[in-house]
Amino acid sequence: MTAQQPAAARPSLPGDGGAAGPAEAAGATPEERDAVQLVATRLKRAHPTADPSRVDAVVATAYGELSDARVRTFIPILVERRALTLLTTPPPAL
Repeated sequence: MTAQQPAAARPSLPGDGGAAGPAEAAGATPEERDAVQLVATRLKRAHPTADPSRVDAVVATAYGELSDARVRTFIPILVERRALTLLTTPPPAL
């Protein structure tokens, strides 16, 4: 994406206050952004020991990975699946 989108057109990611995060999805609708917010809420409830800011970051990362998707119908479920994988996979050993 080459031009900045107005704040109202940017996807609202968990914890970002409406600012554009890694996912500036051109086709994101308010319904999609709401659904992604619900993904973050569900994951926080399902993983109460996880730091809420980490959950928000993981959801933002997963959403960002799908920012260029042309078909947006399944974005929320794909974000949830990817975020769950990121949350439950231990970091690689150094």
